[in-house]
Amino acid sequence: MSIDGNREKVWIATLGGVTAMDLREPGRYKSLSQQSELGTGYIYKVFSTATHGCASVSVFPQPIDFMANSVFPYDQNYFIFNFTGLWYTDPESVRYRYRLEGLDPDWKVSKDHLASYPSLPPGDYTFRVQTSEHGNFENVPEASWSFTIRPPFWSQWWFVLLSMAAVAGLIYLFIRIREGRLQRVAQLKRERVESQFAALKSQINPHFLFNSFNTLITIIEENPKVAVEYVEHLSDFYRSIIAYRERDFITLQEEMELVRSFDFLLKKRYEDGFRLVDRLNGHAGLIMPLALQMLVENAVKHNVISASRPLTIEIFAENDNYVVVRNNIQPKIKPEPSTHFGLQSLVHRYRLLGERPVMVEDNAAFFTVKFRSAANPPKASGPATGMPQQLTIKHFCYESFDH
Repeated sequence: MSIDGNREKVWIATLGGVTAMDLREPGRYKSLSQQSELGTGYIYKVFSTATHGCASVSVFPQPIDFMANSVFPYDQNYFIFNFTGLWYTDPESVRYRYRLEGLDPDWKVSKDHLASYPSLPPGDYTFRVQTSEHGNFENVPEASWSFTIRPPFWSQWWFVLLSMAAVAGLIYLFIRIREGRLQRVAQLKRERVESQFAALKSQINPHFLFNSFNTLITIIEENPKVAVEYVEHLSDFYRSIIAYRERDFITLQEEMELVRSFDFLLKKRYEDGFRLVDRLNGHAGLIMPLALQMLVENAVKHNVISASRPLTIEIFAENDNYVVVRNNIQPKIKPEPSTHFGLQSLVHRYRLLGERPVMVEDNAAFFTVKFRSAANPPKASGPATGMPQQLTIKHFCYESFDH
């Protein structure tokens, strides 16, 4: 028992706590048991001669004002709880029992006044601590503090839905691109087969064979040795057509060998009326099979050829790997029948492959076709280095151009 300095109150210690009696009003008293005071940074309670409470909370491992903060981001998840319990009679006998609800399945009993929880997952938690001087935690006071650790943004439902939508969009885009590529490949193969069939058909049609055999008969009578050479070139010409028909691209040198064989056959037929000028000067690259041969054949088919009006076809290279085929224009009075296939097929086939245009120009004096040779075989799946993709035609010289 204690009397304050003013002799107005008497303090009495009991097993239930501290009782204050006002001497000015006998019969009135105030029990201080179970009275709690909350201060900044700690929870403090008075029970008899013992005190206990949560003194501080640290996060990585800086102390925080846990009375003001209770929500933390996912990366602030290392908590250290510091709690204190005093029993002045026998301080060494003080025991603590604590539990973090949301993580600990059972209570933990310890003499230490620290509890640490590293790497807490996101969730809601309540830390509870009790103290006892005799090891019996029944009906003892308790301090607690609740807090929340927010989940990271990538585990939020909206982010998961957005990610799923993005993945689904990418899969859909991949499928569309793949289907488009397969369609372009199939279309390119179909165009190639049609073009090769048309080229082969044009060379074995009765009119071409009739002219070739007539030329051969004439040469046999005049010069049997040259006739043998003519047959060899005719054989090489057909052999090359058959050999190249299964290939998507051939070298410019291989194509020129085919054109030279064709040139030999034409010169034996037209003599001084036909001139082929090769000014490639060793230019190398890859082109579609029969591209140059088809352009030479079209020029022969749709122009007048005679000694007085010779047809001159030039093949040369320009900047940026362009191959150019140019002939002077002297159209026939009666145009040859046309299927309108060959030149359009060439343009369409190149449209499936690259990025540079094929240019077909007509300036009334010369008919010119330009297309780009490739350093490496391009793919039909999209733009490729060195090969045209989008093709444009500036002017057509003849409505009757076929092959």
